[in-house]
Amino acid sequence: MDISSQIALLEGKKVIFKWGEDGRELEGKITKIHEKHGAFTSEYYDPELDAGAGALVSFTNVARIDGTLIVFKK
Repeated sequence: MDISSQIALLEGKKVIFKWGEDGRELEGKITKIHEKHGAFTSEYYDPELDAGAGALVSFTNVARIDGTLIVFKK
């Protein structure tokens, strides 16, 4: 299954975003898919900073998806 199809299945669900294979893991969710632009909007919470953030992420920036774990390319 390709990345965009896997992302579509996770829309609105709690996921873990990880920055690189050895990077930090943060809880969040995929809030909207922008299929026309090949991207999705994510929201996540960083407990170390006690702050939340959001980002527009291109499907090409996703290295792999394993269940609810989304690993981004470095």
